[in-house]
Amino acid sequence: MKKKLISLTIIAAICSGLFFTSCIYEKPEPEIRPVYGFELAPKQLGNVEPVLNEDKTQASATLSQSSDSGIVLYLRDDKVTFGANTSVKYEFTYKVKEWAEGSPSPKFYVRYGDIESEISGWDPTYSEKTNYQDGTGTSGTIIGTIKLANDANSIVFATNGYQWAGSQTDSVDVTVTKLSLFE
Repeated sequence: MKKKLISLTIIAAICSGLFFTSCIYEKPEPEIRPVYGFELAPKQLGNVEPVLNEDKTQASATLSQSSDSGIVLYLRDDKVTFGANTSVKYEFTYKVKEWAEGSPSPKFYVRYGDIESEISGWDPTYSEKTNYQDGTGTSGTIIGTIKLANDANSIVFATNGYQWAGSQTDSVDVTVTKLSLFE
């Protein structure tokens, strides 16, 4: 009888554990960006010449502090436009290249827009269109998500020269390593 009671207690504990772990599982959202690789937009922000690696899974460039400069990528390689409420998850790495003594950590922004409009005119006053992100040292990785508030087909990863307040000669190497879209 005592063995039956212990066995039933163990079975009940296992079943309750399975029940609780199944309750916390959330089915992941389907990714709507095929992994064919990045596509550079024809217009870039500032005097930037980004380079794609051989399999187009990374886009790199040297960005300057002196003015906002950035890598502009299509959200998807077929250049399709996505509507409001699409979530864009991104990741990029940075490493300072030329750095004046006393300059703060690099400052960046990520902003989406329509490549047909002038990139420098992508209105920064709409906070929902821009993520401002500060580096935490002379190198690092920044991961973020931005939700589209209106139609967009491209995204820029740029320096936030206005907030940087470092030397005009400061520069940083940036590599975009991930871009995923979810509806």
